[in-house]
Order: sequence, then structure tokens, then C-alpha cells
Amino acid sequence: MSTSIFDLEAVRDLIVEKHPPAVIVLDTSVPTESPDFTKWSTALGEVVFVLPTIINVEWEGIKRRNKDKKGLDPASEAVRAYRDLCRKGVIHRGVHLDGVGWFVSVPLPLEDRVAPALKQWGIATREYGSPDLMFLLLTAELAELSIAPVILATKDGGLFGLASGSGIPVYYFEGFPMTDLGATLAELPPPAGIDFRQLVSDIRQEAEKRKTIKVALVLASKREIPRAFGRDFEQWLEDRPLPESPLLFAEGIGTVDGAMAFSWGLSYSEWDYPFLYPAGGDESDPRPEFLAQAYVDLGARGGEVSEEIKKALEDALETLTFPLAGWLGMPTILGPESIVRFFFYITYLEESLSSKGGTEDDVKREFAEEYRAASNLADFGAGTVFWRLGIDPERSKVGDSVRKLLVALTASWSVGEKITIEVAV
Repeated sequence: MSTSIFDLEAVRDLIVEKHPPAVIVLDTSVPTESPDFTKWSTALGEVVFVLPTIINVEWEGIKRRNKDKKGLDPASEAVRAYRDLCRKGVIHRGVHLDGVGWFVSVPLPLEDRVAPALKQWGIATREYGSPDLMFLLLTAELAELSIAPVILATKDGGLFGLASGSGIPVYYFEGFPMTDLGATLAELPPPAGIDFRQLVSDIRQEAEKRKTIKVALVLASKREIPRAFGRDFEQWLEDRPLPESPLLFAEGIGTVDGAMAFSWGLSYSEWDYPFLYPAGGDESDPRPEFLAQAYVDLGARGGEVSEEIKKALEDALETLTFPLAGWLGMPTILGPESIVRFFFYITYLEESLSSKGGTEDDVKREFAEEYRAASNLADFGAGTVFWRLGIDPERSKVGDSVRKLLVALTASWSVGEKITIEVAV
């Protein structure tokens, strides 16, 4: 089978750099069954978990089918867990969780690449559906490429049987930790892979072709624009209520490598808690109403700049709408209240400041209840978050948390301020 259907560059880089004991491709059933990624483990140590983007598409279908049913929707829980994982890093390049391993996504393949392969599977495609077959195709391609053993993990009995009968390495998932995974891998033939030295050489050559550009940006203005200009795409995507926030527009000028000038615009909205609004219900995760969208105008010299560089500039601008960008050494276009809201929420969860305990959903509900009970944002921060952080004088975390908050706040980008960032292209 030709390895030409999927973009496996990021997975390949992880394999070469980290030398994992195994590469595990997950179908939709595994993260839906076990959405807490921090509890994923195997008896092999830190492995590479591959989460194909087709999982996100399947979750949306599951959510639509379950929207009229009562009780917890496992797909929605999995979507939230995946979103939180993405916030920890760049998922399409690899996110690391200590003691667990690396998580990396694989983009959806282009239709003209995957269609011929699915057509060859004919009957299986019609009976199982193209998503299941794409998990098999991806596993087979990775097995050809990887110098580490590759295996598909699934809880779907039908898919397990189809993979087994097709000679594709597969593991029947029954929960974490995967204590018997090593025994399954021992039965597989040695990884085909490709020559390790040649692989490293190829990657080094590709890395030399890449470059980083230095981009200087000046924020000229921020203003509110009519809501009809944009619409809550994220609400459509997640099928969940969002906070009501004005649609804002920032604009300014910039230069690439100190030479080529351009103008830019960025539509976005501040972050807030959905539970403060009638339609928000019990949703606790702070988020914006409008998905950020950047615009870059290179003027008359636009023809001298590749679409790749223009897209990299737009992507970099959109990352400036993350509240805690300061923690990543970046500025943020958001105001202080968005930063503080997100900081209190993350701190409350990560430092286990709940007074009642329980599941993650229980803690989030208690967060919403305690926030509603506070008179304002400052009262909640002083009377709940920082008070509980400092309740044990022997292990007080107040100082470290204040430092983190100040780092995040000082990253707030002011009108007229010039910043410089590096953009990989």
C-alpha cells in the first residue's frame, strides 16, 4: 500500500524524536468510552497516541443523534476533553502528558486521495462506512512508515474483526491501563518501517527548508462592530450555548522581517462564562461567542508573498485571542477581565479548589454556583480562589499563582503598542 493518503509528517517527527515503544491509533470508541486523557496508560510507558481528525467528525454525528435523549451525552464529554487537551499545546504537532505519552492528530485526507482506496474496499465501505475504513487505512500506512510497532485500538467488535481478518494490527480495548498490550504487540511481526538513518536525514533536510520569520505588529485600534458581521460558528460546531459578547474588531499594521509592510484586521470577542446567561444552562467553560478570524492585506506587493506565509500570519494573529497567551510568551488582544476569568477557572480546576470534590463535572458545577454567589469577579478571586490557595501556610500556592496572573495580565496588548513575534512557515 502506498503511503500517500494521509499527512503523517507530525507523527513521523514524533516517532523519530521520541523513540516511543509503540504507536497506538485510536478509533472513536476509545476516547468516547474513556474521555479522561490523563488516565490513559499502558504497561509500555509513554507511547504515541494518534487521534485522527475523523474522530471529531464522528462525535458531531453522535451528538446530533443523541440531542433529544436525556442524560449525559458521552460524545459531548469527549469533545470537551479533546478541547481541553488541545489547549495544552498544538495537537497537530503533538501534545505531551506526563506519565501518559504524546497525543497527535492526523488531518482529514483529501477526497481525491482517499476515495480510490475506499472504492477498492467496496463491500466493506458500504457496510461499515468510510470512517471505520479510514482508521484501517491510516493504521496500515503508519505501520509501513514507523520504526515503532503500530496498532489500532478499538472497542468496536465489528471493526476489530475486520482489521484482524485484513491483517492490520489491532487491539481490542477494554479499558485503561492497557496492561496486556505488550503481549499483543509481541505477536506482531517486526515493524517494517523505513531505514532509520535515512528517515533522520530526510527530516533534517525538510527542517532546513523551513524558516522562521520575524513579524512586528502595531495595534492601531479596537472597536465594536455590528453583530450581523459575524455569527457564532463555534456554537454551530459544538451545538452548545455561548456567552453573549460584543463582536470586536482590532486592526493595525506590521512588517515581515523588517522589510515588507502589511495591514491586518482581527475579528474576535471577549471570553465569559455561559452560565451567567439565560441560555447557558450549566455550561461552565469560559469561551468567546465569536470564533476569531484574521485578515492580512499585503497591498501591491502581495504577489511576492506565498499563500503559505500569508496563512501563517493569519494563524499567528488568531492565536493572540487566547486569554493566557502570556504564559506562552505571547501577547493577547483580550482585555484584563477575560484574562482574569479564564485564570480563575483554570486555577480552580487545576488546584482542586472545590470544597465538595467529586467528578470534573461536579467541580465545574460548584465553580458556577460559587461564582454566582460572589458579588463580583474580584470578590470571587479574593474570597474563594486565593483564600483557598493560601489556606495551608506550609504549602501556600498564592505566590506562584499571583505571579502567573501578573504574567498573563501584563501580556494584554494596548493600542499603539508594538510587539514582535516569530512565525514558523
